[in-house]
Amino acid sequence: MSRISKELIEFKNMLEIDDYETYKDEEIESLNLDFLIDYVYENEFILEDVRHCGYTLHSVETILLIVIFAMLSNCNTYKDIELFMKVHYDWLVNKLRLDFGVPSISTIRRVVSMIKPLELEKLCNEIFFKYISEKDDVFDDGKFKIVDIYSLDGKTANGSEINTSKGLVKKVNAMSAYSIKYSKTLATEFIEAKTNEIPTCPKLLSRLNIKDIVITFDALNTQEKTIKYIYENKGHYVAPVKDNHKDFAEELKTYFNDKEFLQKTCKFSEKEKSHNQQERRDYFFINDIDWITNKEKWKGLKSIGCVKKYINNKLSEERYFISDIDQSYVKQIAYVIRNEWQIENNLHWYLDSVFKEDNNKSYINESQKNLNIIRKFCLGIIKQTKHIYNQSVNSVRQILSMAFEKQIERIFDSLR
Repeated sequence: MSRISKELIEFKNMLEIDDYETYKDEEIESLNLDFLIDYVYENEFILEDVRHCGYTLHSVETILLIVIFAMLSNCNTYKDIELFMKVHYDWLVNKLRLDFGVPSISTIRRVVSMIKPLELEKLCNEIFFKYISEKDDVFDDGKFKIVDIYSLDGKTANGSEINTSKGLVKKVNAMSAYSIKYSKTLATEFIEAKTNEIPTCPKLLSRLNIKDIVITFDALNTQEKTIKYIYENKGHYVAPVKDNHKDFAEELKTYFNDKEFLQKTCKFSEKEKSHNQQERRDYFFINDIDWITNKEKWKGLKSIGCVKKYINNKLSEERYFISDIDQSYVKQIAYVIRNEWQIENNLHWYLDSVFKEDNNKSYINESQKNLNIIRKFCLGIIKQTKHIYNQSVNSVRQILSMAFEKQIERIFDSLR
């Protein structure tokens, strides 16, 4: 009997699901496109439909499936979705509950803007983890365990601000928690402006089980309340210190530029060739924290560290960190620090360059939020399957757009 991991059970509890299914090996093998369609329709209670039932021709679930299929197939705008429905009309009518034909594009716009983002995210996460097999912990030596690494950061959809007859629709700012292990956005909080990230960070984390998870983020979110929340909920942190804590940063800089102290640290180095340059990163971490002014305000603080980056043997950058992880795990800390940028490189970059999020305009704010969630879901699905094509995410979407009926089946058949 194949069992769902403890981590996924805890993830289920976070989403407040009443029932949780386990699957035998042969049942897991049968998870395909039809399973996706059936699962969405069977869970129609998740997405609230506020429309008058007497005037409803197309369910919320049907419209969501159309948007997902279209977005997987290189459609980035509502106009693209409309063309997708026309081209694939016969397939859609055969596969989905479309007794009255495909919906109009105005209906799709209206329904997408009506869905509650948290409900949509819940359903998308449930679907994803039905398909994806559990993965091993990032690290476990019997004494210290890292189940996963969550990278947190905010992103602004710069093209989403628009003036309408009803007033200004502000830019959509989304702060995301990105799983390094699953290459998947687990939770998103929408905020008024990027400067609002600081109070949003604990709120975002409160929606996740962070036990034995290492949380990393940019220096803006190295805040006492965030560190306290992580520590009290049995997570771990590797937090950068910069000019928002100027005095502390200066103390760390002075410390790690003293050769006597530097020799006492635990060190890990890695080298790589990038853009015809030789790069080396030296990671120094030490448990010597008694000298730190007001160290008690950083809950669980156990070690401090420095990363020195060299290009062609010349020092190009120094960064400073605090962590609740012991200095002896400097190699694992280095892995966390390198993966801090995954959310930028493997999420935000794709949303802008592949899904053209900055070019997408919608007159209704909730519509932008829900499209953001659907884009992240589609990106997560493609990232799990692009190995079968040995192509980029953009190329996989192009392939789907050219041979949708055949390739969409292949995509979901390959998810394991």
